[in-house]
Amino acid sequence: MELEKTWLELLQAANHQAGRPVGMWPGGLILATISLRGKPQLVIQISRDENILKPASIEAAGFTLEYENLIVGQGPYVCAVLESKGDEDLEMFYAVCQHLVQELSQRAPDPAPHLAVETIIREWLAYWRTLTHSFSASTFIGLVGELLAIDRWLDHDNFKSEFWQGPLGGPHDFCGHRFDIEVKATSNRVGPLTHEITSIDQLEERENRKLKLLSFRLGFSTAGASSVHQLVERVGTLAAFQEEPGKTVLSKALADAGYSQDLPEKYENFDVWSESLFDIEAGFPRLTRLTIPDDNRILNLNYSIDLSGCDAFKSSDVVRRLNLGE
Repeated sequence: MELEKTWLELLQAANHQAGRPVGMWPGGLILATISLRGKPQLVIQISRDENILKPASIEAAGFTLEYENLIVGQGPYVCAVLESKGDEDLEMFYAVCQHLVQELSQRAPDPAPHLAVETIIREWLAYWRTLTHSFSASTFIGLVGELLAIDRWLDHDNFKSEFWQGPLGGPHDFCGHRFDIEVKATSNRVGPLTHEITSIDQLEERENRKLKLLSFRLGFSTAGASSVHQLVERVGTLAAFQEEPGKTVLSKALADAGYSQDLPEKYENFDVWSESLFDIEAGFPRLTRLTIPDDNRILNLNYSIDLSGCDAFKSSDVVRRLNLGE
């Protein structure tokens, strides 16, 4: 790619003040530059009017887009500045820059040039979202439930990353010293509070441990009061995730659920409609290895439970944060 070669030459020259024209559009020049951080940038002249309303910045997988007042050529310009996040993101950055240069060069004079770059970028992101197969709504909702468990229900001072076994394929989502927690989240707004149980072990206690079920009913919408990105940020700042293996556990959980900075817009915000903690004990609606035939011809087991009539099993532990290290 010619753009990639240009940035490589600029980096080798080690001149962070240099820029090289790589295209033209009705708004002006398109330049390849190197930031003071040593990262490739695409700088697009927008307007000489420094008072135009600048669109909001965009942060996506592989790059950021911001609008800055810069001295380019004969004087100050409002410019769109696209910058790569890191070496591991360069392929995505190069691809979106190539797309931008091509689209802008074919664009007719625009009465609102300051919106042109944002429009192309958002169309690009929307297109790739429709093609990605890594995002599963049910898996993602389950991740949000587990993050909410950490954020709202667990004792942060005593929490250790090894307690979070869900991302590692453990028997339950959280495995403590005396009790375990299975987390279930649904986005069904109305009707009975139901959750799908996907294995025979999910609601079966381990030896010498009690089991609790933490249930969330969530609503995802652009008007949601809580931000998924802020939830991820809060959990990521906990001491348990500052060093290995905590960093790896959190990264794996986010990646496996398809989390990224450019989530489908609907799933960026949410409301917690209800949350309840239940003690799994005799009489709770569940299937266990004692209640089904021991038959190796039964390969998979999936069923749903209705928690609407389970108030008798609600835990008394809701008065304090749960300490899995006890």
